[in-house]
Amino acid sequence: MAPPGRCQPTIGEKLGILPAVVFGNTIGVPWRVLRWTGQWARRDPAEPHWHLGPVAVDPDLQGQGIGAPC
Repeated sequence: MAPPGRCQPTIGEKLGILPAVVFGNTIGVPWRVLRWTGQWARRDPAEPHWHLGPVAVDPDLQGQGIGAPC
């Protein structure tokens, strides 16, 4: 779970995972991570909200758009 104000990683958290994303991977991996985090930030609502994670959607129904923004 991520409470309001904690659903986006801080700059320190981003820098902390940077070596794991860059080193030992193809150039495509950092590019995909950058695109993914950018889309995540773009779609994240401005108003205070909680992220419940996969526990909020039945495992058999995950990946079908349930809980996705309209």
